[in-house]
Amino acid sequence: MATERVILTGQQLIEAAAVPRECVDLKGIGSVYVRGMTAGEAGKIGQLHNRGHGERLAASMACWCVVDEDGRRLFADDQLQTLMDLRADTLQTIAEVVLRLSGLEGGADVALADAQGK
Repeated sequence: MATERVILTGQQLIEAAAVPRECVDLKGIGSVYVRGMTAGEAGKIGQLHNRGHGERLAASMACWCVVDEDGRRLFADDQLQTLMDLRADTLQTIAEVVLRLSGLEGGADVALADAQGK
């Protein structure tokens, strides 16, 4: 049985591919809202990875994707070093949720390899 193809309008695509957000429990700390990355942010993550700045990946994801209830970022770009000083498990939890919500499950290495056709 053939599946019927659905052709989206531009507006339908924008609505269907909107960046999701969810509330995430950080073990022993509390909860935060985390959203997926935009395509532009995912590109920046790829650039950081390719330049050998792996230590900045999780902190960058937290900087861009930890948001308030209205979806506004909690951290400015100049707070990246402060985020890099957080506990590793906290940043790891946030990064894993960001990657899942961004459709990049399996971690940054897997996602980048997939995107590059490797």
